[in-house]
Amino acid sequence: MGFKANIEKFSTLSPQEYATLLDAFAPYMDDAVVDIVKRLDASTGSVNMARYYFLVGPAKLHNSASFAHCHIVEVEQQHLFLK
Repeated sequence: MGFKANIEKFSTLSPQEYATLLDAFAPYMDDAVVDIVKRLDASTGSVNMARYYFLVGPAKLHNSASFAHCHIVEVEQQHLFLK
């Protein structure tokens, strides 16, 4: 169980991309990472920059009521400006 499929707003990740993001960010989450999706066409402030949604909550979700204990963490790639 995880994010609801919505091809207009979200893209599923390749297993490699999912594993890379999980390894990089899971240590900073306050609970287990249940799912990760990539947000499509989210805003103009971060054009051409990746944005991901992490569903964070109990490691074992047994039913839809368990999602009441979850929250979403947004992770955005940032522009790097060097002087």
